[in-house]
Amino acid sequence: MKSLPSASKLLVVLISLHLLMPAVHTSSPVSAEGVTTAVLMNDNRSEDWALTMDKSISPAPSSLKTFSEAVVKQLSEQKVFSSWTHSELQYFPLGPGTHSWLVMVSQDQKELGYLIFTAKNTNTQEYILSEYGTSPSVPYDLMALHQTLAELDMISTSSSKHAHPTNIEPLYAPLLPLWKVSFGHQETLYLNALTMDVLPWDESHLKKLNQQTTELTDARFSSKDDSFTSSQVVSRKGQKDPLDNLMWITTTPLSVFSDLDFESYINKHHSLIFTSPNRNDDVGGPFAISGFQKWNSSQGETHPMVYAGTGLTGHRYVPFSILLNKGEFHAFPTVAK
Repeated sequence: MKSLPSASKLLVVLISLHLLMPAVHTSSPVSAEGVTTAVLMNDNRSEDWALTMDKSISPAPSSLKTFSEAVVKQLSEQKVFSSWTHSELQYFPLGPGTHSWLVMVSQDQKELGYLIFTAKNTNTQEYILSEYGTSPSVPYDLMALHQTLAELDMISTSSSKHAHPTNIEPLYAPLLPLWKVSFGHQETLYLNALTMDVLPWDESHLKKLNQQTTELTDARFSSKDDSFTSSQVVSRKGQKDPLDNLMWITTTPLSVFSDLDFESYINKHHSLIFTSPNRNDDVGGPFAISGFQKWNSSQGETHPMVYAGTGLTGHRYVPFSILLNKGEFHAFPTVAK
């Protein structure tokens, strides 16, 4: 792989130095220990994001803010998300364009979790809840990105006046938070923004993936329907890592055709493996699922929207309907005692 142009290396080094230094808010009192913690988290996340993307952060649409606040209020009433009760929300646009938004949930410098909302189509400001989760299962970590680029020997401390700038873009596709890192006019690197795995993609693959957005257009739970309420999280203490025992690859997929089938298998096996044969890098698979949460309409006329719970640590919830469309489910192999 070609080395990063020198000025690009300098830019990322400056970003890293900025990430390691606390931002000072001029309107807040500063003690001997530095800035107040309430300011530190909010300023750093926003300023780091703007600096890394080399542009200011666009204001979030009012419909998105109203919807996200309602969703967070609903979730904070559940035990798993109880720490969100008095949280603050920050909004960050995700590409391509501003089709999706990352909403960071924090309180007193501490990141508590996140939500990602996606526009149902490009012609309206109707948003759906694409995924959400609690810390530490939070994507788009700038420090993790810098560390990964350093480990790949893509950045260093050298500098030069003659080079091209680095372009870093946060992107989102169904089930997949992404980083797109471009090195001038040379090469482009794609990374899973949750696991930091390098993806074997090119621009044509990304364009093809961006065209596969029909999974979201039929979602019933959206910013135009405020009748949905969240259920208690169902969580089973099953196995968490499908890579611990790869014998599941030789097994026959489970007959999962509906959310009722899915719930039945979760209750029986405690955890399942989701995989998308030949395209796992497109969805961040394979991964384990050990729970779910439902969003029910108070009108009682709409089928519940089910989100599957996954993540090696913390909790990450993604629409079951997209999993059903993009892959298959396996039971974990039985371990002989």
